[in-house]
Amino acid sequence: MNLYTKSIKELKKTNKVRFFLRFDPLVIPNEYDDNYIANQIDACNYFFCWFSNPNCSFMDMLRQQHRLAALGKTGNNTYLIKGYFRTREGGCDNWDLRDNLAGMTRYELRKKGIDHAHLDLLRIRPNEYDIYRDEDYFKKIYQPTTGKIGVDRATVCTASIAVDDRRVYSHSFMFRKNRYFYIKHPEGSDFEYLQAELEKKMSMLLSLKNAGKIDLDKLLFHLSSYYQLFLVWMPFAHINNSIVWGQMNAILQYFGYGACSHGRLDTYAMLLSSKNFRHLFELHVKDNN
Repeated sequence: MNLYTKSIKELKKTNKVRFFLRFDPLVIPNEYDDNYIANQIDACNYFFCWFSNPNCSFMDMLRQQHRLAALGKTGNNTYLIKGYFRTREGGCDNWDLRDNLAGMTRYELRKKGIDHAHLDLLRIRPNEYDIYRDEDYFKKIYQPTTGKIGVDRATVCTASIAVDDRRVYSHSFMFRKNRYFYIKHPEGSDFEYLQAELEKKMSMLLSLKNAGKIDLDKLLFHLSSYYQLFLVWMPFAHINNSIVWGQMNAILQYFGYGACSHGRLDTYAMLLSSKNFRHLFELHVKDNN
């Protein structure tokens, strides 16, 4: 059973395409290739079917969802990304093709010696500073005299990510002089550890199907924990947030709640401790339900 059966044209008419995008296309139009949207629909439909009736392992499901998100159900539906190569003439107005290394995890790419992206570069906006003020690292990089963030030397930052009620994962990243956060995602044994924990969290989400009507607060508690740990784990070189947000929307709708676009939740998930992130996640979803 597919969650989305309408064409992209029909989904655009009702603006349901926003569920697959960072921002509402009625507010910020012409940012996405239609092939990208088509692939995310295929990936989300696949996950919804799997969640309804799991017929393979968590990792096999994830690899197949990633293949669909990268290439669609035809296996050759590539798409262009706006502003991917910003250093070329034209900058953010360029549309470029990217090899998404479909179905291969970063762990597998590393073992096979296949070159791929190793870092995420994130920047927070001045109007978001209050979101980060309770993080210990923010005190190291914020300059009260200027009201801006900035340091003369690279600064190590750490956020505590909840694994369960008793354990946390220490997520470290670097803040540089150019005001970007450099995030190198887990490798080796850390990658395997987080994979095992994500499998447990998905099993928990699957078990909720046996509980009948699920309270939204309870569901959001589990979804927030899964979503944040997934983005810290970052299993693939590309298209991580698209597929995990597809999962979030599919699970919300499975339990009778509304879907929504993800906004900047992915940035918050990678830069905030769980105690600060969970509240933002819950508010974001509740605003759309």
